[in-house]
Amino acid sequence: KEAKGIREALASGEVDIVVGTHRILSKDVRFHRLGLVIIDEEQRFGVTHKEHFKQLRAEVDLLTLTATPIPRTLNMAFAGLRDLSLIATPPERRLAVKTFVREWDNASIREAALREIRRGGQIYFVHNKVENIARVARELEELVPEATVEIAHGQMRERELERVMLDFYHRRFNTLVCTTIIETGIDVPTANTIIINRADRFGLASLHQLRGRVGRSHRRAFAYLLAPPRQAMTANAPGTVPPAVLGISVASTAPWCSSAVNGSPSQTYRAASAGRGSSTSSSANPRFSNAVTAGAERCSGWRNEPHPRLRRRLSVLPPLRPAQRAGRRPPRFGDPRWPG
Repeated sequence: KEAKGIREALASGEVDIVVGTHRILSKDVRFHRLGLVIIDEEQRFGVTHKEHFKQLRAEVDLLTLTATPIPRTLNMAFAGLRDLSLIATPPERRLAVKTFVREWDNASIREAALREIRRGGQIYFVHNKVENIARVARELEELVPEATVEIAHGQMRERELERVMLDFYHRRFNTLVCTTIIETGIDVPTANTIIINRADRFGLASLHQLRGRVGRSHRRAFAYLLAPPRQAMTANAPGTVPPAVLGISVASTAPWCSSAVNGSPSQTYRAASAGRGSSTSSSANPRFSNAVTAGAERCSGWRNEPHPRLRRRLSVLPPLRPAQRAGRRPPRFGDPRWPG
């Protein structure tokens, strides 16, 4: 009844602002006069979802928010078809998250957990398999007896899951073994260490979102990405984890979010298409790579010097064309001279 009343109020114009999930994209939801759409976590919405609002009314302003922009959005921004703004100012006293890529090692895991527990903090341990998450929790309890461990995953009953998350927020235990259910919408300032098991199975966007669960206070935060030995991975997996960690700096919208693992610009650029298993991951599609490269060239050609956020990346791009060196503006989209 409540949902029906909200739909009727939207259709009649009694409600000015509505906050909802994908439910507001349903056919039975009608808007009286839609003028502005704000989409948070853009990577979780498909192109069809976003275009749905434009079909409702010709004059709709669309604002999308994301920490991990999808390739289509990046391509349109580089080509000048969409405006892109970066929030580059960190909150006051915020410190960068230190990120480490390691194989499973009992001593390292115990050291990381004890460091956080002894300074009064809390720990996320991400294991994305519900089938054996209880066994992993028991192993963690044996490895770190000082930790009080609870489990959280999406197959739990709603009330039980709510109780666990509230207990974690109120610091009634210090270690949460969970799945990617914590990927978005969780803000626990006292949790400043996250350990992600089998990080090679996550996409770049998921790793970035998970790492964003820590470092939400003035304390230094740590992220540990655990992966099997290279010889135990498939042929295309060894390049996934380290480049993905390097590529987190591509998704970061501020320098203080950048990973503690440094790499060359070419490694970082390739990492943008190295992630797997998420909506923002992209295979090494040569058409997309060429589009991004060309877009970055045009962005740099419109100025006497590269944009500050492109300056460090341009070393991997081809040399500028003579017209761009001379300072002439490249043709706009729709111009007969537009390439391709």
